[in-house]
Amino acid sequence: MNKPKFQKRSLFMLAYIVFALLPIYWMINMSFKTNNEILAGFSLFPEHFTWDNY
Repeated sequence: MNKPKFQKRSLFMLAYIVFALLPIYWMINMSFKTNNEILAGFSLFPEHFTWDNY
């Protein structure tokens, strides 16, 4: 009987971690894009990887 409760807790923690780390991923992802690429549209990975922002 404890197993479903454990699965619910694990699923909740996984969802929490994903939503907590999403802004950090987004910030790092945007730092490797050019300004035009950031403003042009949505992509999960940089098409033109650049170190210019550093």
